[in-house]
Amino acid sequence: MGLANILRNLLAHPLNRDHKSEALQRYIKWQLASRLLDLPVIVDFVNESRFVLSRGMSGISGNFYSGMHDFVEMSFLMHLLRPGDVFVDVGANVGSYTVLAGAAVGCRCHAIEPSQVSFEHLLDNIYINRITNNVIAHNVAAGAEEGVLQFSTSLGLTNHVIQGDQSNLSTTQISVKTVDGLVGTDVPTAMKIDVEGYETAVICGSQALLANSTLLALVIEFNDSGRRYGFDEGALHNLLTEEYGFRVVQYDGFSRVLREHGSNDHDRNNRIYARDLSAVQSRVESSPAFSLGEREI
Repeated sequence: MGLANILRNLLAHPLNRDHKSEALQRYIKWQLASRLLDLPVIVDFVNESRFVLSRGMSGISGNFYSGMHDFVEMSFLMHLLRPGDVFVDVGANVGSYTVLAGAAVGCRCHAIEPSQVSFEHLLDNIYINRITNNVIAHNVAAGAEEGVLQFSTSLGLTNHVIQGDQSNLSTTQISVKTVDGLVGTDVPTAMKIDVEGYETAVICGSQALLANSTLLALVIEFNDSGRRYGFDEGALHNLLTEEYGFRVVQYDGFSRVLREHGSNDHDRNNRIYARDLSAVQSRVESSPAFSLGEREI
């Protein structure tokens, strides 16, 4: 993504619209500091949680620039979840969502991340937030069945399962487990899935969990990457809505209003799926505010 697009997205972020100069200052500050010092720093996050920020972490750096990189999805989960709930983070990467759920809310978490490099950063974030007793970290890939797969190692945040001939990429062999097998009876209230197109396989390995009414919401990345594996994201959407009763919803983190989205088409890469919408709306309305610097939301 070019600099112009980065800055455009930064200034259009919901938490930066009235604080554009501060957002630009944070962006410039980190761009300079990361190049001059090239050392990790610890950054304040939500509700006294923290995260480790290092050069090249383009995903988690958005939390530094904007407060919450995925504001819609993150604010939804912050308002939905309660201390003691279970949260499953599939494709946890370095742990933004795990830290929010485990440290900022107080949930019990399963964090699933196949990349060894990202997993080590995930463990750092679990450690500095003192949530080792709250989080079970799994250094495996989630899939439709147990086995082994090839996984890319040179694509940073977009490392993914390799199928077919991609001999130009460096890869490693990883273990694959099902979410049902990893979680067992520890059924979550919410689950996030961000696995660079492998979402359909993850869902196929989560059938028992999806059938349990305790699971109220899913946050899933849809960016058409599933085609590389022969997956149809439209079919996945139909499975979630017709078989399991989920609905795509829009959420306003400021007003806490939840609205059903009436179409499979969606204007965001991340989709929020919820069921029992009245129960979900009641939860988000009654949640205590979370603190983000000097702001409460």
